[in-house]
Amino acid sequence: MKGNWKEVKKKIEEEIDVIWKNEPLEVKASSRGLFPSRAGSWGMATGNLVSQLMDTYVGGFGSAAQVVDEALKNESFSLEQCRTLFITSYQRLVEEMGAKSKNGAAWLNMPKAWKFYNEIVESLDSLNSKEEFASLIWSWKNYLRRLNIWFVTAFNWEVIGTLRVSKQLSDYEDLLCLTRRAEVYMKAAKESKI
Repeated sequence: MKGNWKEVKKKIEEEIDVIWKNEPLEVKASSRGLFPSRAGSWGMATGNLVSQLMDTYVGGFGSAAQVVDEALKNESFSLEQCRTLFITSYQRLVEEMGAKSKNGAAWLNMPKAWKFYNEIVESLDSLNSKEEFASLIWSWKNYLRRLNIWFVTAFNWEVIGTLRVSKQLSDYEDLLCLTRRAEVYMKAAKESKI
């Protein structure tokens, strides 16, 4: 493998500085429903935003981050085992975030996450200690955490923010119509065991 972990850490830190106060393009596009990869279900981007929230949480705060952190702290794990745990914990997760889809676009609009992950993997051989690895992972987690905070904000503004209480009769009539249409669909789905 090639690459130097210090250079990768520096690139990640520079990106964190860029997105600290300025909404990243990845989030802007996602919050407006723009997914060049055509990710989404039935023409809706809501599920994509939920996936972005969950994936960045798991990688920055949650189970993937915690597994690697615990292995790095635990004396019974070697540096090589920590490398393996990092790849195992993050590869599929980050692949969904930013690897290329069939049409070449990043699946969930996070090509930088996929790029940084691959650069980390390519730099693993340059690590000489678990302390160095912990320093690199600290930056990686902070990058994913910052993305997560932006996706939380976007989800609240763009999705939850549109769920308003209506006091107009026409809105209730539209909701009743939608409920009747959905009832037919749900019945068909139940009968076909979808």
